[in-house]
Amino acid sequence: MPTAWELKMEIPLDMKKLFLLPVLFVLPVASYTQTGTYTTTFPSSENSISQGGNWINGQAVGFDWSDVRTTPGFAFGTQTGATPPPYNDPTAVLAGSWGVTQFAQATVKAVSCTDASYEEVELRLRTTITAHSITGYEFNFRCSHTSQAYAQIVRWNGSVNDFTYLAKPSGSQYGVKNGDVVTATIVGNVLDSYINGVLVAEATDSTYTTGSPGIGFFLQGSAGRASEFGFSNFTASDSIPPMPPKNLTAIQRLQFLGTWGRHMTFMGINWAAVVVAAIVWMVVGLLWYSPLLFARPWMLAMGFDPDDKAAVQALRKAGHRLYGIAFVASLLSAAVLAKFFYATRTFSVLRGLEIAFAVWLGFVATVQLTGVLFGRRNLRVFVIDTGYQLVGYVVAGAILAAWR
Repeated sequence: MPTAWELKMEIPLDMKKLFLLPVLFVLPVASYTQTGTYTTTFPSSENSISQGGNWINGQAVGFDWSDVRTTPGFAFGTQTGATPPPYNDPTAVLAGSWGVTQFAQATVKAVSCTDASYEEVELRLRTTITAHSITGYEFNFRCSHTSQAYAQIVRWNGSVNDFTYLAKPSGSQYGVKNGDVVTATIVGNVLDSYINGVLVAEATDSTYTTGSPGIGFFLQGSAGRASEFGFSNFTASDSIPPMPPKNLTAIQRLQFLGTWGRHMTFMGINWAAVVVAAIVWMVVGLLWYSPLLFARPWMLAMGFDPDDKAAVQALRKAGHRLYGIAFVASLLSAAVLAKFFYATRTFSVLRGLEIAFAVWLGFVATVQLTGVLFGRRNLRVFVIDTGYQLVGYVVAGAILAAWR
């Protein structure tokens, strides 16, 4: 019987080239990524907000909406509180070119809020203002902490009054007060809004892929005044993910981790999820070929004596040199699977499991079986090896589908 050393596979591929494959996969995307960041504390009084031409306003440019005003340390709307329509929310967005991934964050300044009026603070992403048209996404939060509060995600479709609700949860936990930090993110077609780092609303929509971050407000009702609620600061970015606030619970940190992972999305692939899936895939392999599961039957089918301790030790030592290559292979498999999910708009775990199984059945099991038939290899080895690949693909598919 040949020893493990004699059966050790020689690798003709240059290791450096192999490890460069993931880099080459990402490089075309990284070359086209735009970055931009804007931060302000609204230091001066302006009606409407300009800050040196950095802002585009809803009335000055769009005509049918209202503008945003500022006094030192405060940005707010200009509505009278009249009952709509028109829904002419005071709106202002940043000028310039912004990347498709966008992040906006602001601190609420609420002098006085009452449920007798509808008083909203709004963050805007991928928003474009032109004459008689506003398109993009609005993330609004009502200044209230009663059961009448809400946090909504809205798509503006162009003409005044033409908008579509994408998400509109309601309840006291969805309202804001003075000092609260509100955040909005959009990665791919996933839109999320947060209050003090806690996810409060999520939606998916792929209508708009261009536009700018910005701010807006809404007032309905004579009991309130536009100058009594707004923002004391604002930050927008298409490159810097938000950092988690301090003193979060374990559940809130998990929520942030999921959001941060989506900021690692390029070419529709969540690379944080790909790395995690590849690591879990390797762990599955270590368990699959361990003495607890199929180490002994696999060794017997391969012609090794599992009771020969010297041969077993030599086999393990030889295998250690190949773990790096195996990890790269798992990484590439997970990346391609994630690309399939992006192309098929897969956002549920069940759908992810279906696609992962189909990929294994159509591209992995069949190729391995053909190799067994024409290579006259051991059928038992095929069953064990392809069983590992099935479990690996299914587990990776669940991770990639859940972490979109």
